[in-house]
Amino acid sequence: MSKSFKKVLACLLAVLMVTFSVPFTALAAGSDFTPDVHIQFGILNENAADAESWVSNFSEGPLSQKGKNTSADFTMSSLAAPELTASGSVSTAAKYSVTGLTLSKDVIDTYLAARADADPDFETDKTALDADYTLQAGDAFTVTVRMDGVNTVYGASAEIAYSDNIEPVYVVESGAMTSTKRTVTVGTAAQTGEDADSAASLADYDATALYGDSIAADGSVVKTDYDGQHYMYAEVYSGSTSSWSPVTNDEIPFANADGTLGKTYAGQSVMTTYMFVLKSTPSADNPVEFWVHNGNTAGHAKSSTDVLILL
Repeated sequence: MSKSFKKVLACLLAVLMVTFSVPFTALAAGSDFTPDVHIQFGILNENAADAESWVSNFSEGPLSQKGKNTSADFTMSSLAAPELTASGSVSTAAKYSVTGLTLSKDVIDTYLAARADADPDFETDKTALDADYTLQAGDAFTVTVRMDGVNTVYGASAEIAYSDNIEPVYVVESGAMTSTKRTVTVGTAAQTGEDADSAASLADYDATALYGDSIAADGSVVKTDYDGQHYMYAEVYSGSTSSWSPVTNDEIPFANADGTLGKTYAGQSVMTTYMFVLKSTPSADNPVEFWVHNGNTAGHAKSSTDVLILL
């Protein structure tokens, strides 16, 4: 089999496997082609609205700003901040149950020191944590969908359903940047008045922002009611077969899991990032759950736990 044909076959299989959520190991096209869909959890904090907080909380209402040049600032969120540690397990129904999301004090200490070392002009009002912090009801977080094991691909899509104890976070902007009447509101659908049917991804941390001209279209969206379920739909296409890994946008200092900087996501193709808020505090009796969704909730329950891997 020629190398060119193998590359075309690999690209086609990448689309088919992620779109239809079949066990990836069953259709592997060689030792260099082992795709899996992963999700990772990150911080969501709207810096200008609450500079000292590491985690935005919406239990008492939305975050709102008014005035000239007002914009939502997520430059120390998601991939540009330390990851949240998820506790949980995979059930026999291939659902991942998250019983807790924790921000590490030691990781935050390392991160603040690394940012200061990397940029002498770095300033922030955020302070070190007194202890590890576990997210509670009303706290916000990000979910990044990655496709690992495939560096070169034409397009891919993935559907991941989620439980009803979380809901999307919306960013609503109105008015020109130069107007004193400009407003930016960040919050739930009820708090922002946004259409509750669907929510956009976090633009700073989707494939279009991270890979630039390599991406022709990013149709990622959160649907709050699709076939009777809530689900995250990640869809990315390039203009031609392109490399999505490593990340080419070097303007954002991506953080490693330990708080150090310099993560490139080599071998990990970031598809999109979504924003959510906890409607209630996760626990063993009230886990936040994620599972592969294929458009038919009754007929497409997955039995393979290697389809969706969460880190």
